[in-house]
Amino acid sequence: MKIKPSHLFLFLSFASVALAFLMRSSQMNIAIHDTYFIIDYMHFFIPIAFFSTVTSLCYLLMEKLRRPVALKTGYWHFGLITVGLFLSLNTFTTVQLLFGSNAPDTTAFGGSIFFLLTVIAGPLLLLAGAVVFIIGVVRAFWNVK
Repeated sequence: MKIKPSHLFLFLSFASVALAFLMRSSQMNIAIHDTYFIIDYMHFFIPIAFFSTVTSLCYLLMEKLRRPVALKTGYWHFGLITVGLFLSLNTFTTVQLLFGSNAPDTTAFGGSIFFLLTVIAGPLLLLAGAVVFIIGVVRAFWNVK
């Protein structure tokens, strides 16, 4: 049995819900100008689970309509979305892990070119994943090979 993009997005939704419940007591503290913003991880993972479930249902609907999205396009979509989510959710944590106590000042968004690129790369990859999905759906309906 081939692993289809709909299966991958269903797995992502189940993993997101599981992570949300496992990390519900964890909080991400962001220091901005001598104050702390405390963000609960659950508010990140539940929308991810919702959107990945909807995406999986879109792939399944396309298969039922006998207009499946090409597997290669679906795999690219999943990869771009997954990496984009990882970069978007873990920007502050990643910088802290890489630099430790010598982490650059992330509040100015100009203290480190690495941090700036990471902040920009996550949303750009998410946008690229959405564009790939739209192109895949259009190609499936026009039956372009």
